[in-house]
Amino acid sequence: MRSRVVLAVLLLPLLAGKRAKGPPPTFLEDGPVVSANPLYPVTAGDQRLHALVYDPVFRPKRSGGGWTSDVLEAWSTGDDGRLEVLFKKGISWHDGEDADAADLCATLSALADEQTSAPLARLARRAPASCQVDAEEPRRAWVTLPVREPEPWRHLAIPLLPAHLVGGAVAYSDLSEPVGTGPYRAVRRDYGWWLEDARAAHRPAPVPVLERAWAPLAA
Repeated sequence: MRSRVVLAVLLLPLLAGKRAKGPPPTFLEDGPVVSANPLYPVTAGDQRLHALVYDPVFRPKRSGGGWTSDVLEAWSTGDDGRLEVLFKKGISWHDGEDADAADLCATLSALADEQTSAPLARLARRAPASCQVDAEEPRRAWVTLPVREPEPWRHLAIPLLPAHLVGGAVAYSDLSEPVGTGPYRAVRRDYGWWLEDARAAHRPAPVPVLERAWAPLAA
């Protein structure tokens, strides 16, 4: 009898593995999605979707203070006060296009445009930043802020937007298809957004959030 119990305990994980085809989809608990545009979040569900699909250029460190980035290989401040950033190699948008410094400059241009009415843009225009891509290295850009400050990277705590999908700053308000570089790819279904694991070369560490999820649209 005891041997049968031991055998059952040993076989149970194997049998369970045969039946299981992956974890069931998780419903985002933050609420339905109203806006898939990261510049125009309306609900907590929107913010959750944006955080999973888009990478910020910079984000606060989880501990110890300061800033870090999932898309940049290096960053520094020059003697002239300009910020120099170098994107990691191999970063791509969820539609397969390469992501580089031109996307950062296009994002800053969109936020600086008066016709972009997003709250994030109005905040960015208080300290508008200019951006220039290195002509010889498309992964490098220089960003200039109007004033020098001890924590300039906080001005780049913004979602990186896909420049190749829009024709200018105004078009960012019509960005209804969420295409980012973040850990999850969003696929539109009849009643919401299906989120799939899109972990890429620039993000080797697992993202302990969820493996796949369903973000329902607002009725």
